[in-house]
Amino acid sequence: MRIGSIALLPSLLAPAACGGATTRDDASPQLETAGAQPSDGNAGEATSLDPLVPLISGHRSSFAFSPIDPALPIKEACDDPHTEVGEPLVIQGRAGVTYQTFCGRNPFLLVGTDDQLTAVEIRDGRLGQSFQYIHSPVAEGESWPSGTGELFTWREAGSLVTPGGAFDNCWEREGRQSRFFYCRGAGLVRAIDPEFNYVLDLEVTD
Repeated sequence: MRIGSIALLPSLLAPAACGGATTRDDASPQLETAGAQPSDGNAGEATSLDPLVPLISGHRSSFAFSPIDPALPIKEACDDPHTEVGEPLVIQGRAGVTYQTFCGRNPFLLVGTDDQLTAVEIRDGRLGQSFQYIHSPVAEGESWPSGTGELFTWREAGSLVTPGGAFDNCWEREGRQSRFFYCRGAGLVRAIDPEFNYVLDLEVTD
């Protein structure tokens, strides 16, 4: 996704954003929706059993962009950056949950459970390119190829504070140029992309 992790940014698949791609946050087994509830933003409440990305239909997170270097413009952005978990869906025999990445043009189908999720782009009602969005085991230094030419590595991030609250048990998904931060029970809370001169921080979770 290019917010140009994750948009018009190009889609989640673009190597920087989405998590797997460029600036969009930014998912192949039978679907099982994780039962953990999203964090209300209070540090200390997340447990090691909570998924990094809770697949709870209707879970929406709103974000705000700020420049890394205030003297320079943010190269790409969108007016309403947000992520949202949609309804369970089966497309071409693959069961998952729809997911809108921040600034993404097209939704994705997140396929998998817990901390093993593959994101498959949905274009005109059909499945397109996919990449390994969240990878297990979540451990310091664990690396994996996304499937779109990007190599991701987990970095332990500890606790993070954003305008949307304080979160613990957080992990950084380090990519070639972007860094996406996920906290257990909350999902994406921050994204940083030096190439596009932005920090994306969580502001509100519904």
